[in-house]
Amino acid sequence: MGGEIWVESEKNAGAAFFFTSPYVASNRQMDYNGEFDEDFDENKNIAILIAEDEHFNFIYLQALLNEGGYRIIHAENGQRAVELLEEDGNVDLILMNIGMPVMDGFEAVEVIRKTNAIIPIIAQSAYTMEEDKQKALELGFDDSLEKPIRRDVLTKVVKKHLNKVIG
Repeated sequence: MGGEIWVESEKNAGAAFFFTSPYVASNRQMDYNGEFDEDFDENKNIAILIAEDEHFNFIYLQALLNEGGYRIIHAENGQRAVELLEEDGNVDLILMNIGMPVMDGFEAVEVIRKTNAIIPIIAQSAYTMEEDKQKALELGFDDSLEKPIRRDVLTKVVKKHLNKVIG
């Protein structure tokens, strides 16, 4: 690719790894013909709570959902998701990571389902065994997304569940 890679190391102190990669600016624009765009203005009133402890995973989901014009709320763990839902009842859908600190997604969905049986809650997990998916459904999740989450799958699942609640 025309870059360089090197390491600088000091005994008993550690090592630092470096690389360069050439960057070539482009004037090309990428068009996204996803399903989100058609209702962009209407989506501004739809709130999606993303319960995700990994910052980069949240940023990725936020970027994909921003393409649809949704209002995004972030909770860094399950307990905060429960609190935010109690504080702001104007949430239309929840994307809930399963493995989070403080309160995991399984615990959070159980707490939420005690007071709210209607809101769609979508599990997101790298655990893709059929038993894990079944456990999620039994505990009150409406659906699940397999990490890494693909844009087309996210779009399809979000629209499917929002259509059930919003129409």
